[in-house]
Amino acid sequence: MTQKEAGGAQKQVSVADESKFPAAKIRLDKKLSELEKAQSRTEKISTLSDGRIWYYEKERPAKTQGVTRGNARVTEYNPKTGQVRSWEESYNHTNDVTRVHPKSLDGSLLNPNHYPLTALEKGL
Repeated sequence: MTQKEAGGAQKQVSVADESKFPAAKIRLDKKLSELEKAQSRTEKISTLSDGRIWYYEKERPAKTQGVTRGNARVTEYNPKTGQVRSWEESYNHTNDVTRVHPKSLDGSLLNPNHYPLTALEKGL
């Protein structure tokens, strides 16, 4: 993050300094809250080779019988960048991920489409 000094020069502001700015503090609090919630609800943790950590919540069974067995929320924490993001993964009966739905990025809620798109999102 940069901040303008007197005379128009740019000054680097560290993440620790961001808490002095109200909007940045709110974003930082949301991000930390999301990570703490994920850690407290974790059923499984995976650490990837690049250091990112995935926290898996307990899988919820599908509401109707069919090709989808259920889904679970996954929260990723990247210690190198401080980024926290979460998504829902849907699974089939052979434990493959069949659909992903992004949910949040650094504590800010997202409302994007599923990947791949659902029939409703395709307009069918």
